[in-house]
Amino acid sequence: MKSVRIILWSIVALLLIGLLVMGLTGNLDSIIPKLSFSGCSIGNSFSYPNSELYTVGNGSAQPSAVSDIEIHWVSGDVNIRRYTGSTITFSESSAHRLEEKDTMRYYINNGKLIIQFCAPRRFDLFGNMRGKSLTVYIPDYIVDSLFVDAVSASVNVENLSINAMKADTVSGSVNISAVTSDRMEFDLVSGKLTVDQSSAGKLTADEVSGSIKLTGSFGQVFCDSVSGSVTASPGSEVNEIKIDTVSGKATVRLPEDKGFIARYDSVSGSFSCDFEVIASKDRVTHGDGAASIRIDTVSGSIHIEKDM
Repeated sequence: MKSVRIILWSIVALLLIGLLVMGLTGNLDSIIPKLSFSGCSIGNSFSYPNSELYTVGNGSAQPSAVSDIEIHWVSGDVNIRRYTGSTITFSESSAHRLEEKDTMRYYINNGKLIIQFCAPRRFDLFGNMRGKSLTVYIPDYIVDSLFVDAVSASVNVENLSINAMKADTVSGSVNISAVTSDRMEFDLVSGKLTVDQSSAGKLTADEVSGSIKLTGSFGQVFCDSVSGSVTASPGSEVNEIKIDTVSGKATVRLPEDKGFIARYDSVSGSFSCDFEVIASKDRVTHGDGAASIRIDTVSGSIHIEKDM
C-alpha cells in the first residue's frame, strides 16, 4: 500500500474541506490571501491574466479558430455538448439579474478559447458569487483539448470527441456521457464522478470524499479515492487497472471471457471474485491473464465481478 499517498490525500481532504467551510463563513481571507487555480486565482479575489483582452458576455466562434477550450467557473454548473449547428456557441443563464462585473468573459488566443466566470474582482469565497449556468455547444468536430476548472459547480459533458480532457472540481459532481477521448483526467474534492458509455485510451481519476463510477471502454484505468467507493466497468479492451482506496470499496466488473491477473492488498477489508481463477497469496489469475489489475484498499472490500 502506498502509505505516503494515503496520508497526503487525507491531509488534502481535511485542508480543502476546511477551506470550503472558511469560504462559506467569509473567514478565508484571514487565513490565506489567495487560492490559486490553473489560469485564475481565488481567495480574496478572482483574477486572471490579460483580463482587459476579454470580451464580455455570450459569444460564438468558428471551429477553425478554436482547437482548445479552457473554462474557469466558480459557482453553478457547466454543460458542454454536441449539436447540429456549425459554430461553437457559449452562453450563460442566471436566476438573478447580472451586473456587468458578474457577466462571463471570453478570449480566443492562438486557437484556445478561454471562458471566465466573471470580471476580476474582490470577494469572500462564495460570499457574494451567485451560481450561473454555462452552456457550450460544439459542432460535430474533434476538439484537441478540453479543460474545465470548477469550484462549487457541477460539470456535465456529453456526446463529444476530444483528444484530451481534464476536469477539476471542488464541491461539485462531474458527469461524462458518450464521450470519446484519448486521455481523460479528473480531480475531485467532495463530489461524485460518473463516466458512462464513454471510451478512452487512458483514464485517471483522483477523488476525495466522493464516489467514482466508470462504464465504457478504457485501455488503462488509474483511480485513487479517499472516503469513497470506486466501481469500474472498463470493457474488453482494458489492459491495465490500478485502484487505491482509503475508506471505500473497490469493484471491478469485466466480461466473462476477459483474462486477467489481479494482485490485491486490503487492510480491514475482504476480497471476492466471481470468476474461475487460479489463486495464490494476494493474487488470482483468470484465463490468459491479459489484463493487469492491482487493487489496494484500507478499510474497504475488493470485488471482481462478471459484467453481465
